[in-house]
Amino acid sequence: QVGAIQIASGGILSVDNASFTLTASSVELKSGGSIVISAGKLICSGKFDHDGGLTMSGGTLDINGEYESSASATESISGGTITVAGEWDGSLDDAFTPTGGTVTMDGSSDVDLKLHASSNFHNLTISNTSSDVHPQNTVDVDGDLTISSGADLDIDASNENITIGG
Repeated sequence: QVGAIQIASGGILSVDNASFTLTASSVELKSGGSIVISAGKLICSGKFDHDGGLTMSGGTLDINGEYESSASATESISGGTITVAGEWDGSLDDAFTPTGGTVTMDGSSDVDLKLHASSNFHNLTISNTSSDVHPQNTVDVDGDLTISSGADLDIDASNENITIGG
């Protein structure tokens, strides 16, 4: 495990070897910086602060803390898996529109799920244990929504809409 990773403007982190795992205490992807994941695994033990470009065609981005993306964040996601144990705060990111891949909420405590009105998930899996995922606004899933046994997607508190295309 390394400490914190910061990718500055113009910097690129490539994760492209299926037998490779990089573990960081936190990741700060600054505006103009890039992470490219095609195989292998990037584990972020804490917060993943997403202000730059994220490209995924395979592999895994495993966030064991909060995911937060800003208006400057860009994504090109055609495959792979993003797992998030903490909050998903994409309320300012109007460009999160993956054409493939899966986001999995896999935490063990209650978390909020915030998605910008112009954004969507391709596939979304709720596999949290003994806790709830609480959407804070409309959630658009263009592919499949999967709620694992024992998991809870709780829309009672905020009465938010879920749009499912799969």
